[in-house]
Amino acid sequence: MDITIIGGGIIGLCSAYSLTNAGHQVTIIEGNECGTGASSGSAGWMVPSMSNPFNAPGAIVEAMKSMVHRNGATRFHRLPSWDFLKWAALFQRNSTSLASNAARETLFALNQDTPRLFQEMRKHIAMEVRDDGLLLPFKTQREIDAYLSAFETIRAAGYAGAAKALDPQALQTLEPALAHGLAGGVHLLDEKSVRPETFTTGLVQWLRKAGTTIVEHTAVRGLAQEPGGWSIDTSHGTYRAEHVVLAAGTASTRVLRTLGVSLPMEGGRGCSITTTEGPALRYPIKLLSSRVACTPFTGGTRYAGTFDFTSGNRPASLERMRSALRAGSAYIPGLATLKPEPGSVFSGLRPSTPDSVPYIGPVPGHKGLLVATGHGTLGLTLGPVTGEAVAALVANESVPEYIRKCALDRPQIRFS
Repeated sequence: MDITIIGGGIIGLCSAYSLTNAGHQVTIIEGNECGTGASSGSAGWMVPSMSNPFNAPGAIVEAMKSMVHRNGATRFHRLPSWDFLKWAALFQRNSTSLASNAARETLFALNQDTPRLFQEMRKHIAMEVRDDGLLLPFKTQREIDAYLSAFETIRAAGYAGAAKALDPQALQTLEPALAHGLAGGVHLLDEKSVRPETFTTGLVQWLRKAGTTIVEHTAVRGLAQEPGGWSIDTSHGTYRAEHVVLAAGTASTRVLRTLGVSLPMEGGRGCSITTTEGPALRYPIKLLSSRVACTPFTGGTRYAGTFDFTSGNRPASLERMRSALRAGSAYIPGLATLKPEPGSVFSGLRPSTPDSVPYIGPVPGHKGLLVATGHGTLGLTLGPVTGEAVAALVANESVPEYIRKCALDRPQIRFS
């Protein structure tokens, strides 16, 4: 089949990889350069254990508390629109225990094949990978006990990885850069870290060699259905395809509006820096209370954080990166010495759904059009399984129940 993918981020590239492997002729249309979207500056974690939904009891209250805290992980940098208010109302409706648990089950079911699919991709794609797990430090024993209790819920939802509790001495031995006086931590032994820009670059190289057509610096303006397929109006002319996969992140909603289709989704802006300065970390670290992620890569350590609601793709301010580092310095004192310079901060919008479950499936009433977006902070983790799902859906093959729960017409994202 002749298939065009709109969007060359991690989801679009993984979809192209699976579709190309299935024998289809694939074209990617990307507004900038492939692989330079939100995932490219992320912490780079392939972490099924972190697949908990944002929507949960008390989530709105916690977000509001964070917004008024100097170093809070969440900010609101936009005027409330009608679309945002509808998204927020749906998010609140999906924040009951029942709805949150259902979302968790779907996310962990999606991740069942993530380790296998990623290992298979590693055989063909050059990338920088760490296999040493993820450290979670805590200030109190109560926090450790609470996490280990929650981890049992994660295991019950289908996570097959292992977690090892660490006393203060064991934690300090593993990671000397951590502050003294912590109560201990947890080592998630089976999680991986992938330098995301090496993953996307490797995917692009593989796709080019496999014959995929990649069109960059070409903005998609709209879609129109026509006999035999679709026409795609772009800044550089019209393209045609039998099938279209819309994987353009937050821009997907704009493209869908040209068809009169509304999809509730908001962008949460994250920011990061990659630097050789500051502490020399031995392990990837997640600071859960401050939502700061730290990943040592070859040639520099990446520090990522914040989830800011903003209009458009306005870049993160230097102060937001500094606030994330201040929050993290309570656990890693060396972060206080980092002084990010103007122009050194990466930022990107993570497309987020009101129930934390991505959109993967056909657009009702529009034959030959599929959507794959809304993965939030799990784009890298869910990229491989999303690609496989897209390939199966295009071929009209049967898909598991957990893929059907990602449908665009599911009741969780509708008021009626």
